[in-house]
Amino acid sequence: MKNNTNYPTVYAARTDVGCVRQHNEDSFIAQSPLFIVADGMGGHQAGEVASEIAINTLCKYAPKNLDSDLFIAAVKEANAAIFRSVADGIGKPGMGTTLTAAIVEGSKVMIAQVGDSRAYLLHNGKLQKITRDHSLVADLVDSGQITEEEARTHSKRSVITKALGAEHDITPDIYVLQLEPTDRLLLCSDGLHSMIRDNDIEQVLVSIQDVNGACDTLIRRATRAGGLDNVTAIIIDPLKQGKGVTNARIKRTSFFSKHKFKFLWIAVVLILIAGLCIGANAYINSSYYVKSEGNSVYIYQGLPGSIIGISFSKKIEDPNIDASKLNEATIQNLEKGITVDSLDSAHNLISTYQDQIDSKNKNNANKQNGDTNEQNSQNMAPTTSSATQSNSAPSSSSN
Repeated sequence: MKNNTNYPTVYAARTDVGCVRQHNEDSFIAQSPLFIVADGMGGHQAGEVASEIAINTLCKYAPKNLDSDLFIAAVKEANAAIFRSVADGIGKPGMGTTLTAAIVEGSKVMIAQVGDSRAYLLHNGKLQKITRDHSLVADLVDSGQITEEEARTHSKRSVITKALGAEHDITPDIYVLQLEPTDRLLLCSDGLHSMIRDNDIEQVLVSIQDVNGACDTLIRRATRAGGLDNVTAIIIDPLKQGKGVTNARIKRTSFFSKHKFKFLWIAVVLILIAGLCIGANAYINSSYYVKSEGNSVYIYQGLPGSIIGISFSKKIEDPNIDASKLNEATIQNLEKGITVDSLDSAHNLISTYQDQIDSKNKNNANKQNGDTNEQNSQNMAPTTSSATQSNSAPSSSSN
């Protein structure tokens, strides 16, 4: 594009791989009056290829003025170029990219949008989101099914409904804005706006006038907030006079690359701790024991005892067993707690105790019945003897 005094001269651009990804699939260009952010998708050797193709193609075909038809045609050509590359064996099938591109001329800006990278406008100290995300959560918010806050943590927040390379026939959204002298533009990938809230972005853009300092701060805050994705930002002061960034087509830098191994070790330690916690919790939840309290017997889930006053068990069943009716050895063991392999084993143990009680009750009942019968026999004995004597007397007298 030819030089023009109406083109912006004050702008800055940065990209960072983030703290999780190993490769940066974002691409950008800041060559006034054309500014582009593209967030590639499809993994290594795919996402970065798609975003690079989109950038290169748009640089070649973008109009030299604010012509929406030509701008749309250039985006369509970028989409076609991605499909041609896949057919030629470049990149990988299914690769794609978002695209947020701006042509700034004088006090006007034209923006082309595909995907969930964004364009913001800082106007009178207030941040306004210009573009609409082509994403599932944006559709859910628009339909009133979820709130903006819920969208930030939604499980499907990464699902894109529109992207270059996703379908052959695609048309970008076009926005045209009239700018004022103090306005500031921000183009960014979702690695920025998903990690930093809009009010925090606004605070940086308002408080830091230097475009380079503001850009560095945004990238740094996104990575310190977790850096879950690649982060790219372009800040433009369209009507501010000053020295611009030359040869601004910077590709992949990382503020945290020198700390890569430190972050790796921290991640390993956290994973080990999490694994131990998960394993311990699984072991506790699969452990059971039977214990008495007074004359009642209960089944517990967990481990008996406590550590520094913290119990690792909970009472889950009251089988209605009277411990006082068990033998002395069983009572002593129950007071300490009897560990079992499973809940079924606990139920079997309770059944044993119930059988013991039932047997004891039966024996007591039999003994009581025996004593009663013996007493009855003793009471009947004299009556029988007397009757015998009475009957035998006449017999003797007869003889």
